[in-house]
Amino acid sequence: MGTKYSDSHVENIERFRNIIQQCSAFGVVYNPSNPKLSLANMTLLLNEAEQLNTMYTKAFIAAKRPINERQELIEELVKRMRRVKNLVFCSGASESMMRDVEAMVDKFSGDKVRKKKTKDGKPAEKWVSNSHLGVDSRQETLGLLLEVLRNEPHYTPNEPILQMAALDDAAERLESLTRAVSGANANAAIKRIERDNALYLEGDGLVDVSLMCKKYVRALFGARSEEAKVVSAIKLKRFIRIAQV
Repeated sequence: MGTKYSDSHVENIERFRNIIQQCSAFGVVYNPSNPKLSLANMTLLLNEAEQLNTMYTKAFIAAKRPINERQELIEELVKRMRRVKNLVFCSGASESMMRDVEAMVDKFSGDKVRKKKTKDGKPAEKWVSNSHLGVDSRQETLGLLLEVLRNEPHYTPNEPILQMAALDDAAERLESLTRAVSGANANAAIKRIERDNALYLEGDGLVDVSLMCKKYVRALFGARSEEAKVVSAIKLKRFIRIAQV
């Protein structure tokens, strides 16, 4: 029984299955008066936890798709906005207009952001300020930038991808993907809560039921019995504590 389990919710489910299998091996002598500890009830709890974990996993994966699509669009828009800035600079727009556009493009793209330094004074390669690089902030900056461009008579690009119609379409797609991300994340959060309740709800979750089961086996065979040692060695980890409402 020296097996080292990795700490995860899935492993907790598998450990609970092992407890059921071990108790089932005891035969008819395993006959608790508490219905929560019956093999039938514990099997129902196990099946429910497995189903809820599968549903959460699917919801989590489903949420990744719009998140990834949105990130890809933002990365493409960063490159496109830099092209917009260069186009404005050679369009004949006023100095004040060029400064405004440059500031907004830099804010949207994260250019000229002061990078955090490591202890040796070198720039931290993977760090940039998140103060204005959140999606909401970027969408606001993009909206302001497009409004400025819309009212700039000198901004008349011949390149289709830089024209207002294409920029507006990209901004609308960004908003649509953000709504999709919010909805997918909300669904995943509900599934996670349901899964966590099945595992960690006080008194009824897999962790607490497993602890009660171990105590019953100690009462049944004796605390120092080999049977008790076998079951006690199957340990579930309580990642979170959820109180009964």
